[in-house]
Amino acid sequence: MPTGAAPSGTVLGNVVTISWPPSTFPNGTDVSGYIVNRYNAATGATATVGSSCSGVVSTTSCAEASVPPGTWIYTDTPTQVNWTGVQSAASAPLVVSPT
Repeated sequence: MPTGAAPSGTVLGNVVTISWPPSTFPNGTDVSGYIVNRYNAATGATATVGSSCSGVVSTTSCAEASVPPGTWIYTDTPTQVNWTGVQSAASAPLVVSPT
């Protein structure tokens, strides 16, 4: 399984949109999905990802709504059927300000 590619993101209010380059097999075929993780940038603690980015995401982007205020980093992990690849490097920190 390939390694995930580091995501990048934007913040608009409390919505974080992240995207990443596709992970591909040596034959050039894209993997079928990704698992997105969010971490507290200060503590490294895992946070629960919102519904549009949870589970297996079949695209190379997602928008997580209602993200609580704080500084967050994201990763993506490629998946294919029952196989899981290597988690990507972390995104740059994304700051969600209090509203």
